[in-house]
Amino acid sequence: MKSTDTNENPNELNVSSSWSERFDILTKIGAKEKFIYSAMKSDEFIALSFREKQKITFNILAFIFGALYYFSKKMWFKGAFILGASWVLNGFLTLIEVAAGMTFPGIAYYIAPAVISAQLASYDFFKLKTEDEKIWKGLPDIFATPVGAIGFPLAALFFILLASGGFGSNVPECGSSDATNVVISISEDELIRTLGAEVAESISISVNAIRTTATNEQTGEYECAAQLFIRGPEATNDIPITYTIEMTNNGEEFYVNVFGL
Repeated sequence: MKSTDTNENPNELNVSSSWSERFDILTKIGAKEKFIYSAMKSDEFIALSFREKQKITFNILAFIFGALYYFSKKMWFKGAFILGASWVLNGFLTLIEVAAGMTFPGIAYYIAPAVISAQLASYDFFKLKTEDEKIWKGLPDIFATPVGAIGFPLAALFFILLASGGFGSNVPECGSSDATNVVISISEDELIRTLGAEVAESISISVNAIRTTATNEQTGEYECAAQLFIRGPEATNDIPITYTIEMTNNGEEFYVNVFGL
């Protein structure tokens, strides 16, 4: 590990004067010896002005771009870890959504990695330039190798695809025979209930003009619209209906709900 005095000419560190100012502040609060969150508890940090605190603890570009910002500053291994950790978080949130039948607001997937990246970015660039630090102390060394930098995000991506059903959903599509047969069965049951079994037996039902009106990407649920064509011995009728198709929590059966009968 190399160590460089941050009071040297900024050009010798290959950083701008703005970054040199950040480095001086970080050195002042003891960030060379402490992790940034520990340094933020020091008396030296508390004594800083609001501007100085913001300058070293909130990087707006890192907040917006996350791992991409790290890559742009050549912090390859930390950027890869942030990317992988973000995908792992997204995978767990997706599993919770599917299991609980709920939907988190989109910001829930973004805000935690964005805030952490914003808080760490200036400190991490300081550690890269002054000590050539590749990955945070305490993490296994494999994360500072090409194998870890590539393997962790790939494994995390695999996990999030599994969690979101990215390898294929078991939910039948709106126009599938599995779905339309259930719609017809539900419609026949409704006819028997309202007209009686004898009359219902003389009526045939088909589902036409099927459209998919919405798809829930998290749960795989489909919202569908169609025309229910009812043909009887004396008359025919064409009824607009809508229906939804979704998997039950055990992932082995699907549920259809028909509206408009």
